[in-house]
Amino acid sequence: MQVVATADPASGSVQLRVRGELDIATAPELAAALDRLLAADPSLIVLELGELSFLDCAGMRPVRRALRALRCRGGSLVIRHPPPLAERALRLAGLGETIEHGSASRA
Repeated sequence: MQVVATADPASGSVQLRVRGELDIATAPELAAALDRLLAADPSLIVLELGELSFLDCAGMRPVRRALRALRCRGGSLVIRHPPPLAERALRLAGLGETIEHGSASRA
């Protein structure tokens, strides 16, 4: 898995692009990246999942934890372009409200 962060200091947001497989083996890497971002106190974290090839429940844990942390301080998390199976898993895990409208229509 590869994680690339791009910050927009003017808006207080950070985009995190995740590529490859997000599973029990790679979830700690995402958790560490999210922890570093949360320490900078962004108002918004955008997870760009268009290049995600696999997602399991272990991969969703860091996302849920970051969402809780952001909400506690008035921030938010948005998920963009998850592949169809990942989107379904995210919705079943209760993360559907974080998926940006229209992301499911990607071909």
